[in-house]
Amino acid sequence: PHLMNETPHFIYAIFGAMLVANFMFLFLGLFAAKQFARLSLVPTPLLWPVVFTLSVIGAYALNQSLIDVWLVLIFGVIGYFCRRFGFAVAPIAIGLILGEMVETNLQNSLKIFDGEWWMILTQPLAALFLLFAFFGLCGPFILAQITKRREKK
Repeated sequence: PHLMNETPHFIYAIFGAMLVANFMFLFLGLFAAKQFARLSLVPTPLLWPVVFTLSVIGAYALNQSLIDVWLVLIFGVIGYFCRRFGFAVAPIAIGLILGEMVETNLQNSLKIFDGEWWMILTQPLAALFLLFAFFGLCGPFILAQITKRREKK
């Protein structure tokens, strides 16, 4: 809390480093954009082994555990079959990444409201997001029903 009062030079050093880094990214982005775009022209038979190898190395490097490597391989196979049978992989990945955070925040909300989950709906922002989630999940079904009724008329 006293970082700004006691060590302002440290804060200025952080801001200066961030400013320099942003300018470096700007120049790198402006002058190397063509070379970065050429990466998309790498043939798929060359790209897949590189991605696979880097994924396995990254999984092992995180905790130096072969269990992580096996998990990467298992979830890679699950992702392959999901894509093959028409499931969207991105929502599954987002659910896996954000699931723990959502669960933690729901537990905190239930603690605030003494375990009464319906009290969450009294908060306007929470009710709005739940409404958006409802329409996001049920919207295509409702829209299909409406268009089906219009076609019958």
